[in-house]
Amino acid sequence: MSNSSAVRQSTNIPWAQLPEKPSLQARVITWLVRLVVKRWPRGDYEKLVGRARRLFGIPEWISFLVSRNITYEEVRGADLCGEWVIPEENYYEEKVLLYLHGGGYVSCTPRTHRPITASLARMANQRVFALDYRLAPEVPFPAAVDDAARAFAWLVEIGVQPQNISMAGDSAGGGLVMATLLRL
Repeated sequence: MSNSSAVRQSTNIPWAQLPEKPSLQARVITWLVRLVVKRWPRGDYEKLVGRARRLFGIPEWISFLVSRNITYEEVRGADLCGEWVIPEENYYEEKVLLYLHGGGYVSCTPRTHRPITASLARMANQRVFALDYRLAPEVPFPAAVDDAARAFAWLVEIGVQPQNISMAGDSAGGGLVMATLLRL
C-alpha cells in the first residue's frame, strides 16, 4: 500500500471529517460574542478594562446562593489581600487551597469567583485562600506573580506546612499558578 492510499483511507474515517457548518449552538455563541465585542470601546484601554471588570463581576443579589454553609473572612494587609473561604462543617484545618482567579489579569476578584471557591471549599473539605492579586494595567507584570508567591510564603509564615498547600486557578489564574510554581 502506498503512502497516498494510506492517507486517503485515513481521511475516510467518519469521525475525522469536519461538519459542513457549525452547530446552532456554536453559531449563536459566535453571534453573541461578535455583538458584545464589536461594541467594546476601541483605543481607550481604561474603558475596555472597566467594561471587562463589570461584565465578569457576580451580581450582589445572587451571591447569597453560593454562600450557603460558607464563612468568608477578609484579609487586608500591607502586602497581601484576599479572603478565606471556610466551610462551616468538618474541614481539614491543616490543609489550604491557594486559589488564583481568572480574568485576563485585568478583571475579577475573589468575590467574583465565590461560586468556584465556595464549591472547592465544600468539595475538598478545606479552607480556600482566594488571593486578591494586583491587576493590570494599573500594576504591570510581574506583580500578579509576585503577589501569588508572597501569598504562598504568607501561608507558610502563619503555620501551614508547605506540603499541605495546594494551588488552583481558572483561565489566567491557571497560568498564574504555573508561573508561581516556577517562581517558587
